[in-house]
Amino acid sequence: MIAQTKSVETTKAKATAGAKVMARKAKSKLGRRAASLKTTTKRASGSVAGYSQQAQEFFDRGKTAFHKASDWAGATAKHLPAAARKLNLPDQKAAMDFAEQRPLVVGAVGLGLGLVVGALLPRMQHGPAPKRRK
Repeated sequence: MIAQTKSVETTKAKATAGAKVMARKAKSKLGRRAASLKTTTKRASGSVAGYSQQAQEFFDRGKTAFHKASDWAGATAKHLPAAARKLNLPDQKAAMDFAEQRPLVVGAVGLGLGLVVGALLPRMQHGPAPKRRK
């Protein structure tokens, strides 16, 4: 019976020692994974903050450009009738009457202007597609 008790105690001691070793390994592995997760979280957080700042700057530049264009269009619209009178150009009503009476002429003029503008634009150079970030 004493040998049997000693055998049980030895088995319990081995099991306890094994459990302690496994617990230490698990704790160590868990610590490494937590540190890795913390690093990944910091990187992702930094990337999101950077993209957010860039998006805000892009939005602000677009907003400024829109306001400048709007101001320019308003000023141009204000001065256009006076400039047209100085150049002896027809007023808006006369131009609308002309467009209603001769729509094909107006379309041909628009097409011609589009061709001229298209010819003045630089040709696009088709190169390799940009590489995507993974």
